[in-house]
Amino acid sequence: MPAERQPDPRIERSRQVILRAALAELGESGYGAFTIESVAARAGVAKSTIYRHWPDRPALIADAFETAHAHSVPPVEGLTAREGLQQLLQHVAQVVAGSAFSASIPALIEGAERDLRLRDFRHRYSVQRRESLTRLIRQGAADGEFSAGADPELAVQALLGPIFYQRLMTSEPFDPGRVGELIDTVLGGPRLPGRRRLARAHPAAPEAGPALHQEPRPEHPPEPDVLHTITTGQALLLPARRIGRERFPACPAASPVSDPDVASVP
Repeated sequence: MPAERQPDPRIERSRQVILRAALAELGESGYGAFTIESVAARAGVAKSTIYRHWPDRPALIADAFETAHAHSVPPVEGLTAREGLQQLLQHVAQVVAGSAFSASIPALIEGAERDLRLRDFRHRYSVQRRESLTRLIRQGAADGEFSAGADPELAVQALLGPIFYQRLMTSEPFDPGRVGELIDTVLGGPRLPGRRRLARAHPAAPEAGPALHQEPRPEHPPEPDVLHTITTGQALLLPARRIGRERFPACPAASPVSDPDVASVP
């Protein structure tokens, strides 16, 4: 059986040069001005060399994106779900903040609106890139690091949204140092496995606070209130004898009326 033929390293080096040139050309010129001729000039190769590997612009752009991702994504093996999620999102934020890949994102969006094949690639590429994130969220929910009720796909969109929104719609990219805060906002802070189950089985007793000051009970029953019930039956909350004492502190007892004319007034 003949031995498997090894790829020519010169051809592989040439392919990498062309792919890097394609990504840089796409970011600087946009999709409308992106041509095989412009990529060949930037890479310093003949057009025929490019056509030998890629049949058209969409195929070249797709391979450039795939290769850039494969060469830069960090490993997450051996990490917890939260640690792996944070590492991948920090990588995305760093790449989106400033790189040839980042500069070409608007051109990819533009091209996807014009070319159906590039649109299909963009959707497929996006789904594949999200799979590693949704897998980590499912793992975190199973391990108790994240809420079991979280929708992984919706959570991934909520995590990636601020990063790409700031890249495309604001003047400042998303700070990779805030990825932990972003995860806490979307999925909640770190939690210990089984903590919620223990809390439900053994609810914590309320903490003892300082004793409330209680007024001593009066030795005599409260004085009767002055009742003014017209239609509602509500009372004025002022004791009758206190009203008299406050308004007329030195009022002597009234003497009987002796004038018969005054006494007859109804």
